[in-house]
Amino acid sequence: MIIDKSNQIYLLKNNGYQLLQLPIGGFDYTRDRFKLTFNPVYMDLTIYREEERDKYIINHQGKLLNQYAQILHDQSKHWSQQLKSYILPFKLSLTDSKHVLANPALTDFSAQVLYFIYYY
Repeated sequence: MIIDKSNQIYLLKNNGYQLLQLPIGGFDYTRDRFKLTFNPVYMDLTIYREEERDKYIINHQGKLLNQYAQILHDQSKHWSQQLKSYILPFKLSLTDSKHVLANPALTDFSAQVLYFIYYY
């Protein structure tokens, strides 16, 4: 895979080492992420941006078969996340990034439930 200065993605095919330009709008490698999967019929390219996810279905000749964009919502402002912080004012973590084994720990304590009980 090659990304040029104009943020276009190219794929190096093994059939004669052809350079295949993927028909997408653009890719900023400094902030976007991507996932490319292959199957015998088509390629599935997903570009993850900060506020949306773009998905491209491309055949092996480089023709765009289908595409769609999904707007990602800010989960911190969703009502279910707010409700969860009142019901479970902590986070249970079963693994620690510094250890290989499971390490139960309670983190991210919240005083919102106390505020709710006191004022209501």
